[in-house]
Amino acid sequence: MLIQQLRALESNGVVRSIVRDEAPPHVEYELTSVETDLATALRPTRLGSTVVPHRPCPGG
Repeated sequence: MLIQQLRALESNGVVRSIVRDEAPPHVEYELTSVETDLATALRPTRLGSTVVPHRPCPGG
């Protein structure tokens, strides 16, 4: 399951795989610049800071 997710992220350009010629086989994954763009886009906005937290109803 994890390898499928990593391969999907790699095919979308979010991560890059580095295959090490070792025994046992070793593959490392690193983030690409696409991840930086995603992190910026998904960062909480100022609007999110104005949300009032849920408070229980009185007598509830």
